[in-house]
Amino acid sequence: MTVAPLSKVGPPIFSALALSYGLWLAARAQPFGGETPRTMTREWIQASDKLLDAWPREAGPPVVVNPISRQNALKN
Repeated sequence: MTVAPLSKVGPPIFSALALSYGLWLAARAQPFGGETPRTMTREWIQASDKLLDAWPREAGPPVVVNPISRQNALKN
């Protein structure tokens, strides 16, 4: 297996990263107007977490929904 030199691989990778960062900045700035949806607020996320915690479990003991992002959450 041969490894391509950095001088050939680096510029396209850097260009792709720069382009994606530019598009991300443009999306955050909302240059064409609009507003951030109300579902992206901290209060909405906390209310969603409460609903997930109250979700009824039918087939087994209580578990934490989405354990990857909520690793320290314990369910009694």
